[in-house]
Amino acid sequence: MQFTIVTVLLAALIAGASAVPHPSTCTFGQYECADPTLFNGVVQCGYASDKTLQKLKIGDCPTDTHCGYIADVPYCLAN
Repeated sequence: MQFTIVTVLLAALIAGASAVPHPSTCTFGQYECADPTLFNGVVQCGYASDKTLQKLKIGDCPTDTHCGYIADVPYCLAN
């Protein structure tokens, strides 16, 4: 009986821990190209409404362009 209770509590603790968001690893103020699987555009690291650092969407690149870098700065470049 005690083993079952401990096992259930341990499983609940593990499940709850995986649901906790991990802190972002971005650097405040840094611009970069967005993950292309999410959208084609530029993001900036900033504080979200929950006061955590997150990559915030700045904008989409226009049609027939893609996000790329010139001298480490993200731009929307012609395809």
